[in-house]
Amino acid sequence: MISVPHGVLVYRAENGRIVAELEAHARRAGTSVARLADAEDDREVQALLHRLLIVKASDAEGPVFQELQRHAKQTEPLLISSDGVVVNGNRRLSAMRELLAHDPVRYADFALVAAAVLPAEAEEADYDFIEAALQMAPDVKLAYGWVNRRMKLRRQTEELKLPLAEIIDAYRFESADQIKAEIEELSLAQSYLAYRGAPGAYEEVTQLEDLFVGLGAQLSRTPPRLRACWRAAGFAMIDGRSAIKGPMDRYFPFADPVPAALPEEALRRFSAESELSTTTDAEGPLSAAKLAEIEVLILRNSGRSAEFAAMLFDISEMIRAEHRDRRAPNAALKQMSRAKSALSELDIGCMSPKQLRRLQSELAAIQAQVDILLGEPKPTSARARAGFLSRLFQ
Repeated sequence: MISVPHGVLVYRAENGRIVAELEAHARRAGTSVARLADAEDDREVQALLHRLLIVKASDAEGPVFQELQRHAKQTEPLLISSDGVVVNGNRRLSAMRELLAHDPVRYADFALVAAAVLPAEAEEADYDFIEAALQMAPDVKLAYGWVNRRMKLRRQTEELKLPLAEIIDAYRFESADQIKAEIEELSLAQSYLAYRGAPGAYEEVTQLEDLFVGLGAQLSRTPPRLRACWRAAGFAMIDGRSAIKGPMDRYFPFADPVPAALPEEALRRFSAESELSTTTDAEGPLSAAKLAEIEVLILRNSGRSAEFAAMLFDISEMIRAEHRDRRAPNAALKQMSRAKSALSELDIGCMSPKQLRRLQSELAAIQAQVDILLGEPKPTSARARAGFLSRLFQ
């Protein structure tokens, strides 16, 4: 452990907490994160990193700034490379610097910073593994934000080529399938932003993690021939979600389809309502040409996302309602069968007069309802009720 002047330390550009924000800045500035990282110790780059980090330090979900402001003392050491790059503790360093600049007397202790130093042979891949192990496990991932977490994960797997076993251990995943799923969710979010004409505007999806997680999971289970259409439809529904009356995350394509035939049938009806062409696939699987037509319609008309979202949701609601109606008779018959089994186990001799009267009343009510359904006159006599009871136990 050493104490060093805060001014000699350098923020790390490849910091997982700000990777999305840094990429957005790079896109606006006509540069790249790689170029910014190469100029990491440049004064302007450090000033940019400080601005991004102090926002994170002040976040209510991880109030680093408020804690240091209250205690006026460093609460835990930083972890730095042998050449002074901060591997763990970038937010804390930004907060200490900000407070020291604001009140040099009260926060004088922040002039010297306590830090643990990594061995000189540690490399960039080691820094990423350490960051993941210390900060990106499930119990702390909220502080990162879901986009930043996945961008860091993709870099570790695709660029740095860290061993999957190490990544699984650092993130506390159960299998490599979770790595693949999270990277695919990030790809969906990036494609969605491109669909909206706002590539890199990650601030637009920070509150939409559940929808992209649900969409990714459902697309992986959807028949391959329908995936491109539902990917486009999912984008339209997310973008036009204000036009949908209902909890989107409970329904397909963000949750399991009910009924199972919904994905194909909803697209068929959407095609018909959209009047895409004079030809329709009335029965059987939708043709590849028709599916391509639907996908192109949605992707090329992002300005109509609210219209398409409402159509798709209403069509799906209608299909779900039809499914419930078809299931209703079977459900009633199953309940009748269960009631019959329960009645057959009753011992009339053990029933009280009150219970017997209630049984007669319930049977009469059931008989009356059955007569209405069958269009028969309502039987009112005890003999009729006895006849119904005998039929029930046949």
